[in-house]
Amino acid sequence: MENEQSPHIEIRYPDSINVSGNAIDPVSLPLDSEQCINATNDTSITHLAKRLVQSSVIFTEVGPFNAPLRYVFVGAAAVYTSKNPVAIASAYGGSTFLLEGAAAWATAEVLSTGRANKVLNVVNKVLDNKKVAKLIPSQSKVPPIGEGLIGLYAGTSALLTVKKRENTDRTNKELRRHGIKAAALISGVCAVQAYTVSEGLTNISDPRIAIPAILSLGALQLGINKAKRRVIKKNEVN
Repeated sequence: MENEQSPHIEIRYPDSINVSGNAIDPVSLPLDSEQCINATNDTSITHLAKRLVQSSVIFTEVGPFNAPLRYVFVGAAAVYTSKNPVAIASAYGGSTFLLEGAAAWATAEVLSTGRANKVLNVVNKVLDNKKVAKLIPSQSKVPPIGEGLIGLYAGTSALLTVKKRENTDRTNKELRRHGIKAAALISGVCAVQAYTVSEGLTNISDPRIAIPAILSLGALQLGINKAKRRVIKKNEVN
């Protein structure tokens, strides 16, 4: 497809933001009071420590430790509650919300202040993945269904990067609010998945429980796959 818009947001430290390769004059970007404070304290130890924490959270969310970290909570819940499906679902959904919510909070500030090239380069690699790239329209805004799928497959960091690409005027608060909503959606889906799997495995010998659990999980995954194909097909047409 010709003239496709790159999903990248590149930040040229420290003065400008490039959206799809087009440099934007930093004067044209709105600065709220929080951004002004950040600009004056970039060299403080506290600020550098804050940046380190934000980067670590984002790297964890987009990196290979995301799933294993959540499985630790699931395993602990299974051990201490004798494999209670509700506890396992709560552990998986809760840990997902904690991680995705923290990543959304950190990414929102990174995108709003125009810092952290290396962090955004990692997020851009996630957006380069073929499975994710197909969900991003080249010439139009991402629809709600597409946003949900990007969140499920790539996480809140990638989703907020796409939202910032759509509108570079989005503020820190707007991005955070959007990210927390996405984290809630992702954690809800994960909780349902965890419950159906644990319920089915716990009662595998009872077909009255195991079969509905398996069917519910299959229906959820089928719905996600159907929505994914619909979004990809629409993007290919456009």
